[in-house]
Amino acid sequence: MLCNECYAGFFMEPLKMSIITASLMLAIGSLLMVIRKNSSSSQRIFFTYLHVFALVFPFAFYFLFSGCQAFYTGCSKLLPIIYLIGFTGLLSAVIGSLAAPLVFLYIKAKSSRSLKSNDLQKFIETESSLLGVKTPKVYIIDEASPVAFSFSNIRPVIFMSAGLFDILNRREIESVLLHELMHIKSGTSALKFSAFLARLFSPLASFTTFRHELNAEEERADNFSATRQGTTRHLKSAKEKVNSFFSFSIQLRN
Repeated sequence: MLCNECYAGFFMEPLKMSIITASLMLAIGSLLMVIRKNSSSSQRIFFTYLHVFALVFPFAFYFLFSGCQAFYTGCSKLLPIIYLIGFTGLLSAVIGSLAAPLVFLYIKAKSSRSLKSNDLQKFIETESSLLGVKTPKVYIIDEASPVAFSFSNIRPVIFMSAGLFDILNRREIESVLLHELMHIKSGTSALKFSAFLARLFSPLASFTTFRHELNAEEERADNFSATRQGTTRHLKSAKEKVNSFFSFSIQLRN
């Protein structure tokens, strides 16, 4: 016999509604921690994931629980509910913090090629060792636009476009690599991914901003690059060339 309370009667069960209410309250509480001015970057990352998880949890819980007769014979028992809460939490955590970054890395890596320059590879290995981070894998994206970004949620990776190598000289490329290495050291990609995750899943994300933290991370990465090279000239010229490229592209479209 089907357990009817798993369907229309789901919202009539005090325990189940208490679980959903607690999850929504947790979402609101974690959002307040995200927008709190004195929260650190690591705290914002943690509470962003917690906020998204708490918002998604009620839907996942209902979806899984509405079919609980397939797993258990007594839907009103406490133990099955605990099992389903744990399974829902695990599933949401894996999808939110592991599966999405892995899919992103897989797609980008498949459409890119590995760095072939032995000199640059040795440069990255040396600087990574001095900085105390695992040497990142560098991929070259077949794209004309000059872009570079790093990712470190799962493993350290740096992506640079072929267009970047077309317009920058060796020292400018090194300045960009140093910039991205500091992002890996600081875990900036986790902050950026958290902001993206919040905007994707949370209707309340418009009340949050990571602009101040991200600007601070960019400045820190710039300072590190300039300190290691002993000058701001190479990074400054690299930025000017990239900005000129995009300004010219906009003019062409207009």
